[in-house]
Amino acid sequence: MIGKKDTQMRVKERFCVALRFFASGDSFVSLSYLFKFSPQVVSQYVLNDQIKIPRSSNEWKTIAVEFENSVVLMALVDANYMFTYVDVGCQGRISDGGVFRNTVLGRKLEENSLMLPKDESLPNYTQTTFPYVFVADDAFALGPHLLKPFQGAYEAGSDERVFNYRLSHARRIVENAFGILASVFRIFRAPMLLQTDKTGNEN
Repeated sequence: MIGKKDTQMRVKERFCVALRFFASGDSFVSLSYLFKFSPQVVSQYVLNDQIKIPRSSNEWKTIAVEFENSVVLMALVDANYMFTYVDVGCQGRISDGGVFRNTVLGRKLEENSLMLPKDESLPNYTQTTFPYVFVADDAFALGPHLLKPFQGAYEAGSDERVFNYRLSHARRIVENAFGILASVFRIFRAPMLLQTDKTGNEN
């Protein structure tokens, strides 16, 4: 007796083919030899949608709640990519500015008790003196010792545009420092499987 055979690929097999393609970049021909499917069949499933969109309010809520469990690592970095201050333990749902205000560094800066150097004039500009400052991004509050970029769009060549460009150049140091940190200590490349009460820093 001749019966009809179901030739549809199972979900698990389709997932394995797609995962192999994304992880290795192998050609469809190479994948066809590996999984015993034709290149045409392989292409149908590799090029198909692979991400499941949440379909209910509860699924979206679960995603939102998971963000509350993240832990922020806030750091101060010098021009040589050296970490001069680190604070760990604040919840990820709090804004960067809010995290900074609750750190020892933020409180001491607010109280003017960080023992920062006195204001000095800039090279080739001695008409006035300027305070020593920390460079931050948009999320932080502007202060006498904290610089942040101008908000909004500005014309090319304007003082605000030039200032933002120079400030982003300086901020790149801290971004690169975190990249170097993750390249040396691979534990920072993935979530750490630790209880949150083990992540707080001692002040």
